[in-house]
Amino acid sequence: MNDILKTYMERFRENRHTLRRYTAFVLALAMITTLFVNWQLHGVGISMTAQYQCGEEEHTHTADCYTKVLTCGYEEGELENADEVAAAAATSQPTVEAEPMPLSLEPQIEFVPHEHTEDCYTEVQTLTCMEEEHVHGDDCFDPEDGTLICEKFEHTHDESCYTTEYELTCGLEEGELVEQVVEPTQSAELAAMAVAEPVALEPTVDTVEPIYHHHTDACYEEVLTCPLPEHHHTVACLSDTSADVETPEEWQAANAEAVMTGNWDEDLLSVAKTQLGYEQSEKNFEIDPADGVTLRYYSRYGQSYGNPYGEWDVMFLSYCLKYAGIPQSAIPQEASVLSLRSSMSDMDWLLDGEDGSTANVGDIVIYNKYVTRTVAVDSSADGAADGLDDLFSMDAEGENGAALETSGASALDAAPAAEDAPAADSVITPDLPDTANPEQPAAKPVDSTGTSASGADTLIPSVDSPAAEPQTTTVTDAQPVETVGIVSETDENTLTVISGDVDGKVAEVTLSNAEVLAVVDVAAAQYADEMLSSAVDGALKAPDMLTLAGEPTTVSTTTVGSALDGTNYVTDFKIQKQQGSQYVDVATSVVTDQMHGYLELKDIPAQDIASHDYKVKVALPEAFDLQSVASETGDLIDPNYTGPKGSVCGTYQFVKENGKWYVLFTYDRDFIHQDQVSNTTKVRSTVNFDFRWDQTKVTTGGSNEFKVNEKAKVTIYIKREESTTPGEEKKFSLDKQSAGLKYDGKNAYVDYTVKLTLKEDRAAPLTLTDTLTNPSGVTFDYVDTFLQVTGPDGSAPDISWADTTGSTGKMITLGTSGQTLQKGTYTITYRVKADNFGSTSYNGDDLKNLIKFDGDVEGTSTSIKTKDIEKSGKLSKDGETITWTVKINNGDVMRYLPSNAKFTDTIDTDQEFVAGSFKVKKTDADGKETKTEPTDVYNSTDHKLTYNLETGFNKYEITYQTKVTKAIPLTGLDVKNTGNLEGGGLDSSSEGTVHIDSDVLTKEAVGEPTNNGTEATMQWKSTINTEDVSTYVYYDYSGTFWDSEVNKSVKAQEIDLSSIKVTTKTGEDVTQKVKIENWSDYGQKDGDGNDLGLFTIDFKGSDVTGPLTITYATKVKIASLPGNNATVTNTCRINEGSKVSAMQHVSKASDMIKYFYKYAGNYDYGNVQKGSGSTTLQPGQKLPWTIELNQKGELEWENDKQWVITDTIPRGLVLDESSVQIKNMPATSYKVKVTKNTDETTTLVITMYPDSFSYTNNGVTEIYRQINITYDTTLDPNCNDLWTNNTASFKNDAKFERDGHKIGDTSFTETVERKVVGKSGTFDEITGLLTYQVKLNPYGATLNGGKPMVLQDVMTVPQNLWADGSGTKRVTLEGISVFDANLQADGTLEATTWRADLTCVAGKFDDDAAGNNVDTSTYYSKYSSDSSHQLKAWTKVPDSTPLVLVFHYRVNTTGLVKSSSFTFANTATLNGKWKNDQCNTSFTSSSSGTAGIDYNSSRLTIVKYSGTPDKVLPGAEFSLKKYNGDTWDNVGNCTTNDKGNATLGGLDVNTFYRLKETQAPDGYRTPNNYHYFVISDNSHSYTASDAPGYIEGKDTFSLYKLAEGQSIGSFYYYCENTPNDNSDYVLPSTGGTGTLPYTAVGGTMMLSALAYSFIHRKRRRERRADD
Repeated sequence: MNDILKTYMERFRENRHTLRRYTAFVLALAMITTLFVNWQLHGVGISMTAQYQCGEEEHTHTADCYTKVLTCGYEEGELENADEVAAAAATSQPTVEAEPMPLSLEPQIEFVPHEHTEDCYTEVQTLTCMEEEHVHGDDCFDPEDGTLICEKFEHTHDESCYTTEYELTCGLEEGELVEQVVEPTQSAELAAMAVAEPVALEPTVDTVEPIYHHHTDACYEEVLTCPLPEHHHTVACLSDTSADVETPEEWQAANAEAVMTGNWDEDLLSVAKTQLGYEQSEKNFEIDPADGVTLRYYSRYGQSYGNPYGEWDVMFLSYCLKYAGIPQSAIPQEASVLSLRSSMSDMDWLLDGEDGSTANVGDIVIYNKYVTRTVAVDSSADGAADGLDDLFSMDAEGENGAALETSGASALDAAPAAEDAPAADSVITPDLPDTANPEQPAAKPVDSTGTSASGADTLIPSVDSPAAEPQTTTVTDAQPVETVGIVSETDENTLTVISGDVDGKVAEVTLSNAEVLAVVDVAAAQYADEMLSSAVDGALKAPDMLTLAGEPTTVSTTTVGSALDGTNYVTDFKIQKQQGSQYVDVATSVVTDQMHGYLELKDIPAQDIASHDYKVKVALPEAFDLQSVASETGDLIDPNYTGPKGSVCGTYQFVKENGKWYVLFTYDRDFIHQDQVSNTTKVRSTVNFDFRWDQTKVTTGGSNEFKVNEKAKVTIYIKREESTTPGEEKKFSLDKQSAGLKYDGKNAYVDYTVKLTLKEDRAAPLTLTDTLTNPSGVTFDYVDTFLQVTGPDGSAPDISWADTTGSTGKMITLGTSGQTLQKGTYTITYRVKADNFGSTSYNGDDLKNLIKFDGDVEGTSTSIKTKDIEKSGKLSKDGETITWTVKINNGDVMRYLPSNAKFTDTIDTDQEFVAGSFKVKKTDADGKETKTEPTDVYNSTDHKLTYNLETGFNKYEITYQTKVTKAIPLTGLDVKNTGNLEGGGLDSSSEGTVHIDSDVLTKEAVGEPTNNGTEATMQWKSTINTEDVSTYVYYDYSGTFWDSEVNKSVKAQEIDLSSIKVTTKTGEDVTQKVKIENWSDYGQKDGDGNDLGLFTIDFKGSDVTGPLTITYATKVKIASLPGNNATVTNTCRINEGSKVSAMQHVSKASDMIKYFYKYAGNYDYGNVQKGSGSTTLQPGQKLPWTIELNQKGELEWENDKQWVITDTIPRGLVLDESSVQIKNMPATSYKVKVTKNTDETTTLVITMYPDSFSYTNNGVTEIYRQINITYDTTLDPNCNDLWTNNTASFKNDAKFERDGHKIGDTSFTETVERKVVGKSGTFDEITGLLTYQVKLNPYGATLNGGKPMVLQDVMTVPQNLWADGSGTKRVTLEGISVFDANLQADGTLEATTWRADLTCVAGKFDDDAAGNNVDTSTYYSKYSSDSSHQLKAWTKVPDSTPLVLVFHYRVNTTGLVKSSSFTFANTATLNGKWKNDQCNTSFTSSSSGTAGIDYNSSRLTIVKYSGTPDKVLPGAEFSLKKYNGDTWDNVGNCTTNDKGNATLGGLDVNTFYRLKETQAPDGYRTPNNYHYFVISDNSHSYTASDAPGYIEGKDTFSLYKLAEGQSIGSFYYYCENTPNDNSDYVLPSTGGTGTLPYTAVGGTMMLSALAYSFIHRKRRRERRADD
């Protein structure tokens, strides 16, 4: 028994224990649930609804928007046919027996809802093609070689270029009630009545049944009485055009981490990397006006380029080029790939067609991408996709050009619920306009569910249901487009590039080499640019070449007296005018025209050029004036020459001396001496230039001959100006064009077109005189049968011509007597022809044709110049193969080649013909090219080439190769070859010469120069590639620098004789076996007489055998460098043989700059090299500093424990300790210690832990490159003794140590100009409020000995905004508000506490006296009386006090032309000596119509801000009340606009007002007080205690006083809002159940658990008591 009882007791204890655990668990769960739910639901709620920015309310007119108006004209019960009843009563009818008549029923009119059918729509085709129609014509092809020169694409519009739309044209709204006629039907009873027996009628009077009017629906008209306009929100309404807009200062900050090295490719990539991750603004966009649906998003790159919403992939590249400092002359900054290709078409560094294998890091590549666009769609999802398919379609076998990727999902906001969307089977009708036609009353909508014509249900949303939110979708173009990228990484077969607009971001893209279409070699672009400007650094920087280096050249510094006269070497001279994109020869000119000249010089002896200081001059005709249009300098380019500046072999410039203009050619010495100069070495040159006529030296109204020499002369007919009388308009215009010379059999002809445009009707006949001047050796005659004319209407008026007397010409008669020639254009065409043309050579005279009408002359000039044969050669890289090029018939016109014409060339014994190398390209008279490779042209017996030419007008280019068999002497070898044109009277020849340098001697630069800060050391190596050196003497000499101080060249380098070492091929040192000496006093000299010799090595008698290698070092004094960088040339030769050169680039910066340097402000490599810079700081602006470690990767890992940077910040600068950082590194990788020293300097010690700055590469520990330490400083306001005229210099020293060992130290001196006056402005076009903030004395410096200073503000008003039509000034100064100011933690000067509103002083004072009539509480303003259009203001400000003054200008914008732009220029000057940089504020008028209210009373402008007055808050709501003596009357409400302003007008004087902010902007607290104010005149004064209801300590009060004599005024109330910290946040109701149910449930669970536990314990105690 005891065991059983014990068992039950044990079981009872276990059950009780289990029950306790369950109870505890439920209690804990209830508490957790309650606390968690309360915590979550008290968080800030977010409602995912669209935030519209358009400012309009979504509204569709409903039945409630209309009011019924009685329009029938009758009163209820009024007799409608009163006149007919009265007339009938006056007459009676006889008794008749009526015949039975069929019963006739009238048709019935019913009103039924209108349903749109196909008849309601009209098909409209809209041109949506983006291409311009164009078909290539003759002008699109080069007249010489027939190549396509047109930049346009051929395109003809077809059906795919149009979009078909259906426009609703029925004029009715869907559901609108319309009349419908219903034919009646007869019932059986009515039909029986119709056939009844005749009825005898009683005699009656013929009366008319009266009709009494009863109102029906037809008597009423629905009239729109709703005050709201209809508006349907579209995607455009969601755009916030102020969102994410950036300034150039923000762009500069975004680029701050970019490291500029001076190497363009590195700099470009560095800038691009700082942009990675940037995203276009999703909030700020525009709808593309071209298609009306594509969203174009704002980007900083578009803003920087000037097209904020443009496609920005290429503009991203332009941005990077801009901030990398790459000039547009080298790589243009364009907005599209097409423009970039076009701008770089003539630049050799655009490698078009190259794949990615040619690209290096930092290069630019062009590749294809598929563009995905975001487009706006209709809210009805079914119709959206169809519409987009049509819009983005292309005619490619019916396939759409763009594919929809998503549908119905908004890219901006949450999509509407599915149940709100149209049914899947709904019929989507074409979109109706968003707003009603303003010319017609809006139709009343009908609330109904309609049925489509096809019987399908059509969902018509209820007018009470909310409109679906606008949506977007994305479409991807079917065809790729070209884009650009900057190469960031290369691999064997792939590239990684940084591109813009990669799905709206700047991102890296991986490409295969094959995907690349073109490469821009950035390094090559820089090399070409440096070569262009390197004349600054060398001996070429003579006075006549300064412009090449970007320095101005004045005529007085350059003389031409010592130059070789090249007049007799001019072989071609042209006078031309620009026509489209090219220059063409002309026969006539207007005396005011800008003209173009061309000179060609040939066969100038190189020896003569060398003996005339390498200069050649050509005098230009005296009538040429180049003063205003001449490009003063340019480069001479020889594509076959490679020198220190690439293909640049010299310069040309235009010099005026003794009243005459010369073109002066200056050749590089190396270019002239690349061959061994002999009397057979010839030079050729060409030059183009612009000029104008010297009107004092030409004959107007007649012909003028201009000549350079007897063979080079041109005759031009020069006309007077177009209008013979000032202000008189000519009644016609005359134009003449030539189609150029064409060939026909053995003849040649030219077609001319004359266009005579009459501006009024003229009586016929009209006479035109045509004059033909033939060139020597050939005669052209008019072809009588080719005279034709076409009139303005396509008709053919009478035309005839007759020979003129005394000259070769025709008198053309247009029309016959008695006829009237209608105004318009008459096109006259005719032809001149020369028989048996080209039977001889022509020397270059022109065929001229002039047409003269009514004193006006136009003409053309066609060059008739032949070039029978030309020959040139080019040496291949192997040094022994020469490619010869022969051009036959390559002149302006061609000779006729007879049947036995042939080309011959005898190869001399020093060469051998390369079999299979003979190639021919023939171009016939029609421009058709034929290429052949004949094999039977060479006779090895007589070494002669023979090629027979085809009969006719044919042009040939023949190429072939020979190989040199003769040994090349030390002096080099001139290889010559002569080509001959023979047969049928042809007897011409041309000789080509190619110079081959000896390959015995070569030279190269070894490594890079080393620089210790004082001198640079360069290593060189020369190699003698022959065994026998017994007769050799080796000579080595230096290049030169240009010294601008002494205005001549100086020797660039000196030799360290101990460094010279001579070794054999086996490495044996034979230096001691040869004779090495300094080479001076008798050696190489330059044009300035400088001894350039370095050393000689005499091998004679040395018993040394080659080949030999000579290594040595030269040194350059860093102080002697002409700039931050210079090119040093070292040249050598053996005996008097060919010279061989090599170059090295030397920088002023020491080698330490590769791993440790510092600078202030923005990175500038020139400043880094100099160790100094300068900057101007605006009020409160910070001065940033950067310390750069290991930029070039020079530092090697040494397993050290710590690095220490010790930086001494000088007195006068205050370190912002919070700004110290090592970019992109965690704070745990370094520590910072700052010590403020007794001498007021600051020591900044940065201890770095190397492990954090290293990485492992293939098992080797390496140090990161470009470790940037940055910090900011501000100017110490207590160190005024450092400043002189607000300028001071600060030297900052830094030291770098590794484990206690000093690695190096550096310093940088920054010269700072501080501005004590700063200014910024904003304009609100809605209110016309133009506000300027003037920031004064940010450091509180004592500037005037403690005395107040005069502040003058000068506003320059745009001329067309100075006054309106009545003479009333449009711009007025309404007031000036003064604020105390403090320097903020970020270094900016911000207004803090409002001080006062200044009172305007009445009176008239001149500018000098104005400042003496104001004090710190008043101001004076006036308008300028001259044409400067200035509004000036004066006040005084206290000394030693930072202040912000806010100037309030009001601009009357009424009546301004829409889209007109205006710019205000404003300058503030303090005490006549300190002023701000001119501050410009612009606005564009947005409407040509305005509306407003003139109160003719005072007004108060509220300025709502947070923190500082320039951080304005829109959306603050206010209510205004006025005290009437007993109570407060409501005046009205207002809301601040986007400029934070709200203006209260119509305010009475001497009346209390109180202002209450009823709703703060989102995110800010609403103040719980009133602002009382009163505007008083001079006879009243008020205090806060006088205001009824004013509560001291809670409310605020302002007294605004009118100036003496002032009856109305404008005043300003600045009020601040505090940001909401959510401490009193109340969760808005968003449709949820709130916290109460959850709290109740949780509480109930807790109480239930506690009650259960209590009851359970009570029962247990009772059971124990019972036991």
